[in-house]
Amino acid sequence: MTKLELQQDLLKACDIGHKIIRQSNYVDEKTKAAFLAYASIKGIVENLSPTNGLTLYSLNILGTEILTYWNENIGLDTELFWSEMRASGSRIERKDPLVFALNKKRFRNVEQGMSARKSWEELKISDSITQRFSSMEIATLDQIIKADENNRLHILKKCLLKNKIPPTQYLKFGECWAYFANCKLFEMHFTAGEVSELYRIWMDFK
Repeated sequence: MTKLELQQDLLKACDIGHKIIRQSNYVDEKTKAAFLAYASIKGIVENLSPTNGLTLYSLNILGTEILTYWNENIGLDTELFWSEMRASGSRIERKDPLVFALNKKRFRNVEQGMSARKSWEELKISDSITQRFSSMEIATLDQIIKADENNRLHILKKCLLKNKIPPTQYLKFGECWAYFANCKLFEMHFTAGEVSELYRIWMDFK
């Protein structure tokens, strides 16, 4: 891809991304404001002007910054972004975390696991997903998401049973807590008293 082509495609990414975020039903107003303000503060669109004389290397670095959210997040907004990018004739290649999950049988990080768990029931019946993945691949993603939840549940229950967090599991416990809190899973698997006890165990860790 030439420098001019990359500039044009990144400008498309900014326009499409900002439109989707502004109209999103899945992003809260605070996050919307932060997303849109970041691009303005950083002067991203201005930096993409051909008159700025950025090198191809600099454009690729800027492109990574612009596309990080859309390459890392899982959800209907992300699917819409890449659908509109393809329709616009963009030559930018997507880095799909769902493909990574299928290949590795796991998510790259807890943030991707959370976004997949929160959006999957709606996402897996969307045209974008059913057109990109086979029924077997969708079933495999179902299993990966369920296994991710069960593994985190096992860690939390084990800590509750032992009434402590093993030192080697402290960071993992924090990830599990964030996962369950963001996906609203505590009430499905624990009583209010057990959640309070888990929190106490976390706060008492030394």
